[in-house]
Amino acid sequence: MALSLATSSRWQSGMLFASELSMIMGVGLPRYSVCSQTPWKEICTMRPRRFFAVAAALAIAMLFTLSALAPSAQAGPYPGWDLRMIDVTSNPNALPDTVPYGDSAIGGPYPGGLTVTFDNIVHYNTPDWGTGGNYGINSLYPSGTNSTDSFMLKASADVTIPAGTWTVGWGSDDGGMLRINDPSIVFTTRYGTYYDAGWPAEPGNNTVSSNQWRGHTWTGGTFTLASPLTTTMDVFMFEGGGGDSLEIGMAAGTVTGVLPLLVNGLNGWSITGNVAPTQPVTYRIQAGSASGNASVTGYLSSSQTAAGAQFMGPVAGNPATATGVFNMPENTLQYVHIDASGVPGGGAPPNSPWLEVTLTAPVGWIFTQTGNQYLTSNASTWTPLSDPWGNVQTLTLTPYNIASPSPPSSGHALGAQAIWAWDDQGNALTREYWEGSATITQGAWSVIQPPDQGVNQPAGLSAHIVRVDSNLDNLGQVDAALNLRKNQANHSVSQAFTGANGLARADFDTEGNFGSPVGYLPGDQHSAGASPEDYAMRVTAYIQTTSPNETYTFAVSGDNRFYFNVGGIEFARSETTVGASPLLAPMIFPTPGYYPLSLVWGNRDGASGWEISYAPGVQSTFSTSTFSVLGTGALPVFQNPAALGDMTNVGANDLAGAVYTGGIAPVADGFRVQQAFPGVAMGNVSQSIAYYADKIIQNGNTTLYNVGGVAVTPITDFHDSGGTGNFGFNNPLPANTAADDDNYATRINGLVYIPAPGTYGVAVGTDDSFYLRVGNQVLGRYDGGRGLNGGTANYMYANFTQAGLYPLEFYHHEGGGGSGIEISFGGNTSLILPSTRNPAGNGYTPNWTGFAYAVTPVAELQAEVLTLKGKAYGLVPALGNLTVNPEKWQLFKQRQVDQVVPGLMGIKYNRTNGNAWDDTWPVIAQEMFFVPPSPYTVFNIPNGAGYGYLTNTQGDNIGSRWIGYLNFPSAGAWNFRMDTDDISWIFIDIDGDYDIPGPGYHVFEAGEAAPGNQAWTVIWNGVNIPSPGLRRVEFRSVEGGGGEWTQLQWQGPTDPGLSFIPGSAFSWIWPAGTWELIASGAFDDVGNLLAFEDMMTFAFGSTETLRLQVDIAGLTAVYEGTFLFVPEPGTMLLLAGGLLAVATRRRRNRR
Repeated sequence: MALSLATSSRWQSGMLFASELSMIMGVGLPRYSVCSQTPWKEICTMRPRRFFAVAAALAIAMLFTLSALAPSAQAGPYPGWDLRMIDVTSNPNALPDTVPYGDSAIGGPYPGGLTVTFDNIVHYNTPDWGTGGNYGINSLYPSGTNSTDSFMLKASADVTIPAGTWTVGWGSDDGGMLRINDPSIVFTTRYGTYYDAGWPAEPGNNTVSSNQWRGHTWTGGTFTLASPLTTTMDVFMFEGGGGDSLEIGMAAGTVTGVLPLLVNGLNGWSITGNVAPTQPVTYRIQAGSASGNASVTGYLSSSQTAAGAQFMGPVAGNPATATGVFNMPENTLQYVHIDASGVPGGGAPPNSPWLEVTLTAPVGWIFTQTGNQYLTSNASTWTPLSDPWGNVQTLTLTPYNIASPSPPSSGHALGAQAIWAWDDQGNALTREYWEGSATITQGAWSVIQPPDQGVNQPAGLSAHIVRVDSNLDNLGQVDAALNLRKNQANHSVSQAFTGANGLARADFDTEGNFGSPVGYLPGDQHSAGASPEDYAMRVTAYIQTTSPNETYTFAVSGDNRFYFNVGGIEFARSETTVGASPLLAPMIFPTPGYYPLSLVWGNRDGASGWEISYAPGVQSTFSTSTFSVLGTGALPVFQNPAALGDMTNVGANDLAGAVYTGGIAPVADGFRVQQAFPGVAMGNVSQSIAYYADKIIQNGNTTLYNVGGVAVTPITDFHDSGGTGNFGFNNPLPANTAADDDNYATRINGLVYIPAPGTYGVAVGTDDSFYLRVGNQVLGRYDGGRGLNGGTANYMYANFTQAGLYPLEFYHHEGGGGSGIEISFGGNTSLILPSTRNPAGNGYTPNWTGFAYAVTPVAELQAEVLTLKGKAYGLVPALGNLTVNPEKWQLFKQRQVDQVVPGLMGIKYNRTNGNAWDDTWPVIAQEMFFVPPSPYTVFNIPNGAGYGYLTNTQGDNIGSRWIGYLNFPSAGAWNFRMDTDDISWIFIDIDGDYDIPGPGYHVFEAGEAAPGNQAWTVIWNGVNIPSPGLRRVEFRSVEGGGGEWTQLQWQGPTDPGLSFIPGSAFSWIWPAGTWELIASGAFDDVGNLLAFEDMMTFAFGSTETLRLQVDIAGLTAVYEGTFLFVPEPGTMLLLAGGLLAVATRRRRNRR
């Protein structure tokens, strides 16, 4: 209620304000001046203490009268389920705990053994709770959350079952039991059951059980009734940790798997509960005081004179802030009681706490006290009490709104006030008890933000689309993706749609009810089905209303997740797919004008799409005959590009790595296409990359280089068997046979001609996997088996900043069955929203004539006097033997003796498109750690350092290996702990035989890997080191997205605790015969080695074995030789004693 009988009134100069008396239970009642009405005239002039007695009696009379006008709950039974939740401090013992606890009385006594922290029952219409499962209702549990750990559930209903054969079941994470409480029920078949020593069999013929800790799985059973039966039904569930969900279903006949949700009326079943229905109310409560601290506790009560059930607190802070959800009975007058306390100290008022409250009803529900979705604290409708909960006192309190609190409150709805209480002597109260009446009923939310009165924008909707490299598993990641811009880590491609390119209507991609999409998202760069995965999208617009209090119901659906705002108010949010039955959001627009609208949507995998439609008035059901897609029909919609943010740096990531930037006259040529049969079962593209790693040109010998079949062709559409893809060339591969070829590896290499700067697209379809790099970017990769997709492809985009020739490197593997490859190109980023996902319909072509050129790497060395000269380039025969820079050259010197260096060898990998750990990932960097110039003296690499590599700070989708030796100062049991954001591994050569020659060595053996490997935290205690000295070690870290840090600690047999391993404990040994990199060049800094040019000088008389490696477009040429460096014949030498001599020894260039 709005006015308390206890002490609520506003006294100023001894006069009662008329507005106070108009506050009583003001639902639907006019607020008018009562002092002009008889018999109130005399009362309005009374002094305070005489007034109180009269007013109290009148108020009591009015309350009895008005209570009849207040909404009241309808008597049960109620359609749906009663769900009891018992929250405990430790995991229950599966069904042996869950069933007896669920069958115990509310509040106990309990069977014993568990500490209960929460026990309550709430009614729900639809049996779907938690965050997982097969349906998207995902109601909150009775505790106000939809994901927690260590609890038990019991869903109960009175059921009337028609005659027939029925299958009932439930899907849950973790396990549970279904019980129909009638002995005539006999389950004749069951599925998804699980029994163990703790629950060895079914308790009866009328139960179906799974005593398994599991992910979301369905369990059920079938029974037959000859005649209808009225009884009760219970479903129990237990949860330990991780995901949690419960869904209850039923279907006619004998079936298995996922069942339709068992709601009242399904197939003639009656499902009712006895607990009054409730709705989840979201709260934000803050309290603070001038002295700098406060405490706040909240209660919900059906009585003014009782505190009620505690739903939050006590929470202390500066200010004390509490947020969450509690359940409020429908259509029933309730009292929200708040206990706010200040902490003694200085300030004015000295100790009085201020309070600010916002309660928000769920969409489709409002508070009768306000007529909208918000119930907020303010000085005119919230009541301060001198003592808790309605004790009538002669002391009068007055709510008093003063200057804004410091620090200011935040996050509240419009109209919320920070309120204080003072007594009638002007003294501030250290502790206050506040009361607000609340009744929740069905109704349309109000868009209370004042609208704009004019916009100058074209019709339609604005949009911003971003595709990322990592998974979009929740809306937080979707929000983060929309903040990315081109060239940032995890950004793949993005585009803004405004002005002439804006969206005409709010119907997008395949999912939805209307079938009139404005376009389709292309397939991603790494999924098996070439689905539109990992796209984030923000859609913004204005909707125009022309009359006061226009009312519309908006219907919103989307696959996979979204949230929807109008006028700054969130009307819908879902972390799971909402499909044919969209979320309905009725809303009232009080004032004519232009209201901002936005949808944030993300697709994780599979099909994609979203729709926003509307219908006039308040609608409780959806139909395409009554709803219209936003952008069509009578409701005007205009673009709102400003709400997208800064769109100046969207697009495809810039691609560098041109090996030639001069002009060319395009001619017919093609890529070098190679097919070979490794002779082993092929399972992924990593095997193909590894197979071709040593297929190089060796000192001009091309035998390995040309293994299998090789051809040069401009058309990259190949087919052996199976699906034929999207284009009609279907040419054979170079080593194709008449049979169905299996277990082969393909590589395609060459140079791509880019005639002008700009954004270009590439689409790939393969059976099976692929890897594609162009210039300095890995554009896409898929590992594993699949068929050749028809109607879609993996789309990749790049922005070429300059014209020229760019290297292209492609790998493919074929396992078994059908096989094929399609690589097509064309378009620009406008095709991020094409009219079809089929590249053949988007202007793409696999015919690269004039754009594809074969290239051959060239590597040569020769010695002249004391100077080493070399050639390092790519040869393009079709362009008149044009020589172009290689992507990389490296000069190595062979070590003649073992070389011990301090630190660890670090190898950093590009974790391509989020795949699991794979040593064949492209290497980003390789360098020594814990020696200068490394900034790290201990193994503790902080966040934001990209795992600490000096040459590259990429912080997402990376993997790292640290390999070397660790010096153990003593023998005994050692403890290790490695923590990594995201994944750690530890390997230690315990027995010291890693580097002993012979079969089976040079590997970590069983027992030399930490048992908890591949986790955020790996703890390996009791590692028994038999003797002090060096042991081979390897540590790995992998990062997906977000922060990336890693640290490694150890504890020796006599150490008091763990400590970071110092860099001085690590070393690395370069064995004799290995190659030491002594010079290199890459991309723009390769230098001019298109003919024999000076590379470096060597000491007089030295003999060196050298190796030059040249790489371009994934192809490699090496030149190895042993060189003696002496002066030319006839060179004058200064001998001992000042004599001159002529050297006549012949120079030996190479051996």
